[in-house]
Amino acid sequence: YLLTCSGRLVYWLSSWIAIERVYTTLLIHGRWLKKPRTARALILVSILVVLIIGSYELVFYKSFYDPDDDRGSICVFEYPVRSRSLWSTVHLVVTLVNSLIPFLINLFATLIITVVAVRKKMKTLRKHKGEYISGRKTQYVPLFVC
Repeated sequence: YLLTCSGRLVYWLSSWIAIERVYTTLLIHGRWLKKPRTARALILVSILVVLIIGSYELVFYKSFYDPDDDRGSICVFEYPVRSRSLWSTVHLVVTLVNSLIPFLINLFATLIITVVAVRKKMKTLRKHKGEYISGRKTQYVPLFVC
């Protein structure tokens, strides 16, 4: 259970990092997400939410031990036969929420950072392009006159 939840938690924590990067890119002097207290609160809330959302799985884990095999036991995720389709659907939704939403957050954060960086670069190039061209014209004009 904890292994499954830790994987999901990694997705959510990387999403928080992506959100923080977008925040820093858009607001250079923004300090809200850089405060340690805020970061600790977000991490604690993320841990609790992931553990609570996945807590239904605890009921369905079965551990089997083979006495002939010295390698240990195996944990199997097993739904009851009567309500297998219901729990399969719940598990699918939880898995999609815990993987697809962080993926989309990371994707959009990457796109936003890229667009902002390209716009800033283009603005800088446009600003300095006029200076560069006018400087080059003054250097080459005497050559073309001769």
